[in-house]
Order: sequence, then C-alpha cells, then structure tokens
Amino acid sequence: MYILDKIKDYSQDSPEKLILAYDIIRTITIQIIVQLLFSVNDPSIKFFSPLFMQTTFYLCVGTIFFWMAVYKLFINYDNYFNILKKEDV
Repeated sequence: MYILDKIKDYSQDSPEKLILAYDIIRTITIQIIVQLLFSVNDPSIKFFSPLFMQTTFYLCVGTIFFWMAVYKLFINYDNYFNILKKEDV
C-alpha cells in the first residue's frame, strides 16, 4: 500500500514511528468493528455518531502520547540500567 510505504520510508530514522502508525491503524479498526457491532445490535445507536468520532480521536491521541512520551521514558530508563550493568562488569 502506498501509505504504508510512505510510513516505512519516514520511519527509517526511528522505528517506533512505524509501530505507532500500526497501533493507530489497529485502534481505528477495532473502534470501527465495535461501533458496527453496537449499531447492528441496537438500531438507536448511529454508526458514525459524534461520540464515536470523539472517542476514536481520543484513543488515537492517547496512543500517540504513549509512543511519544511514556514509551520513550521507559526506553531511556531501561537503557540507563543497562549502561549501569555494563559499567559494573
């Protein structure tokens, strides 16, 4: 796919960007399937309701925050302890 090829090219300098893109695609896919099942099960729930769009957006922002902040923090934390172990040996 053209989009995935562009993401792969863009993510050459930091591989977590590719994983971030896949996580966002996975989150959107899961949200669409769940919303489809809810709307089929209960006709009063619209498929593309504003609440669905807002929830999907917030989940994507949360995924981006995880990869850009939390994951980086744990990677640096883990690397810090790996450096200490190498110096002790």
